Amino acid sequence: MKNILVALLAFILIELYYSLFVIRKNKKYDPDKATSEVKLLVKKYNVDMKKVNYYSFMKTVALINALDVALVLYWVTFINKSNIECIVAIVLIIPVILISYAIFGNYLKKKGLVKNERNEKNKRNRK
Repeated sequence: MKNILVALLAFILIELYYSLFVIRKNKKYDPDKATSEVKLLVKKYNVDMKKVNYYSFMKTVALINALDVALVLYWVTFINKSNIECIVAIVLIIPVILISYAIFGNYLKKKGLVKNERNEKNKRNRK
């Protein structure tokens, strides 16, 4: 029960942080002021920010970040030694983030919110 409460508290705090400080500060997409998550999605998944509703996009990014941290924190709280908790958290957080953004990037591709979608399909067919 303690594990769930800690994870839920972390989820709420991270979601509030993003809502109050990150999303409210940047209401429109600016490549120079974009967060690292947005830069990753634009670079790796070729997301076209002109096609995306930036506010809902950032709300989804905040939800993904909060869920990732809460999930890792939930798993780590089962370990009783604090030194090992930190090591396991560091090892787990990177794959969890990469997997969650891969799922979100593929979702954006399926929705057609990427640049040069035809060119990507042609490149895949040529290989």
